Formats: sequence, C-alpha cells, structure tokens
Amino acid sequence: MTLARRALPRWFGVGALACAATLSTTAGATPSRWAMARSQATFDAEMTRQAAEEELLAHRAQRRSSFEDPILRVDSHAPRAAEIIEKAGPKVLDDWYVRMLLARAYHEGERWLEASKVFESVLTDGRTPDVFRADALAELAIDYARLNRQDDEIEAYELALALEPHTSSRATMLANQAEAFMVKGDTSRAIAGYRASLEALTSYDAPVLAPTTYWSLGVALDRSGDLEDALDSISRARSYDPHDVRIGADTWFFVPAYDENYYEALGEWLVARRSPDTEVRLGAYERAEIAWKQYLGRAPDDDHYAPVARARLRLLEKEFAEFAKRARTPTPIDPRRPASNALKSLPTPKRRP
Repeated sequence: MTLARRALPRWFGVGALACAATLSTTAGATPSRWAMARSQATFDAEMTRQAAEEELLAHRAQRRSSFEDPILRVDSHAPRAAEIIEKAGPKVLDDWYVRMLLARAYHEGERWLEASKVFESVLTDGRTPDVFRADALAELAIDYARLNRQDDEIEAYELALALEPHTSSRATMLANQAEAFMVKGDTSRAIAGYRASLEALTSYDAPVLAPTTYWSLGVALDRSGDLEDALDSISRARSYDPHDVRIGADTWFFVPAYDENYYEALGEWLVARRSPDTEVRLGAYERAEIAWKQYLGRAPDDDHYAPVARARLRLLEKEFAEFAKRARTPTPIDPRRPASNALKSLPTPKRRP
C-alpha cells in the first residue's frame, strides 16, 4: 500500500470472488429453472452472471499464477467479463449482482473511474446484502486511491470496517486506510492504523500481510522523525520477506508513483548500516543516495515529505563519506601488539659487515 501520495502501496480486491461459485446462492439471487423458463430477462441475467463469473475467476487464477511466476502474462479475462455484461442490456444491468461483477471487471481492468461509478450504484441499491457491501466498499476505496480521492477512500474504508468481520480483510483495510492518511500528511493516524492492522493479524495471515504493513509503518515512522525505529520496522518486514517480493508484486502500487524511491532509499540504507560486508555496504550507500535524489527530483515543491527526504539525504551523504573513508584507510599496525607467529618464524635479516 504507499503514501504520500501514494507513498503507500495497496492490495487489490479485498475478498473479491473468494467464493464466487456460491456467490449468487449466498445472495439469494439464483433463480429456479421454472423462473428462468417463465422469464427471458431472468434467464439472460443468469447466463450473463455465469459467463462473467467464469471470466473473473480465470482472471484471478492467472493473477495468482503470475505472482508465483512473474514471467507469466495475465490474459484479457477481465475485459471479456466487462464486455459480456455490457452487451447484456439494461434489463440485465438492473440486477445488483450483475453490476457488482461489472464493477469488478472494470476494477481488474484498471478502469478506475468506471469501476467507482458502478460500485457506487451497487451500494445505493437497497437489495445489496451487507456482506457484498463490505466487499464493494473495500474495492471502491482502492478505486478512490487510484483516483487520488483520499477523503472518499478513508470514508469508504470506515464504512467497510463496520461491516467486515474477518480479521485478514480488516487488517488489509486498516493498513490501506493508513496509507490514505499518509498521503494526506497525517503520519500520526497512519502509524496508529498500521499498528492496529498488525495487531489484528493472526499467525496464519502474518507471512502474507505483515511484510508490506511493516514496510509502510517504517516509512511512516521515518516521516515522523524516527529513523532508527523505521529501519527496525523494515528489518521486521524482511524477516518475513527477505527479498521484498510482496512489496514488489503487482498487487502493490505507490501513490504518488515517485514514492517508490522513498521506500527504496530506506531499504538500501538498512543494508548500508547493518550488512557485515564492507563492499555490500558501500554499494547500498550509493544506491540509497541515488534513490533519495530521485525522490527529490520527482517530488513537487509542495510534497509533504520532501523536507524530511532532504534531511535524510544530508545525513546519508555524511555517513557514506565517513564509512567510505574508513573502508579505504588501511588498519594501522599497533607496535605495542606482539608479532604474529608468522612474522616470528621469518629469518632475521643479516647485516653487512
């Protein structure tokens, strides 16, 4: 989820289609065979639902596979799901669940504005059950984040949290809402939100959700002036995910996009300070310096966190210079220390008469 704006990365699709095979039944929306036989509109709506669900399920399956193997390409299942529903006509679109599927198809197809409008229509439909409202609100919040509408995003998460009972979904919502506070420059509420998210995690959820939350907490702590605790938080994130796979996945995005440089700078700084290898530390210091400069070069003048980034760059440059000087200076021999056994074994040179 990242903030500022978006410095914090987000997860896509909270709870979306987790049990899609039973969604219509759960909603009490699956018509009987007799109802479909009596009404062409009912039949058309059910066929549209089934076809769109199949495409969205295929899309989700591909996304999971691409996370495990980034070389795999995600096919056009989401656009096909949207096309199926769009062609169905207005009578079919009167069904709140069909509109929910359409909104998800737009969302997965990165059509954020269209997705937000359809999700809003689902939420204003009195026939939509609460369990689907929670999902719709959570996904709508991500669309708002993409549209840079932080106030609407925060409110959507607040409403979703009032409806969502599952701890993993609540933890994700709390972390994402904290991202929105970060983007607005409210680091205190962002830190509180990240910590609430981490407290809500079970041991089962933590390996998946804790890495990105600890990362974002680290950034928020640094932006509040606490560099040491910030690096400790990133270190905890890497205890779960040593290679930063989660935060580099396509389920995570930065708002604003240049915030990725802030995350990179802190991550490299952690290596520069704590790696046991001198050459690794020198390389990490160099990369951290580049990342800070990239952040400042891309950030606008009114960026909330540019002053902090400038201060961090000055501190890092000082550290880098001092460490590089020590690394290039040979360790002097202490004449008070006894010679090594190797030196003692050397023959004493003879003087010429």
